[in-house]
Amino acid sequence: MASVVPPIMARDHPPRSSRKDATRPPPIPTLTPAQAIAKAWQMESTAEQKKWREADAKARAQFFQANRQTGRRGLGSKM
Repeated sequence: MASVVPPIMARDHPPRSSRKDATRPPPIPTLTPAQAIAKAWQMESTAEQKKWREADAKARAQFFQANRQTGRRGLGSKM
């Protein structure tokens, strides 16, 4: 006597998604670091951008002034 294997029942509905998937918000596109900086810069007011530019110029001047006093060369130069 041969054993009879019942046929596999087909599903009438698609598989359920887990609760974790149902409560998860859609993925947010990620920004590169450069894109994030550019976006933040655009959000700064004109007055704040001016302050950042002045602070950058001051830091650059102090860096090069210190290197002139010690005789060191600028960035990227060989010793």
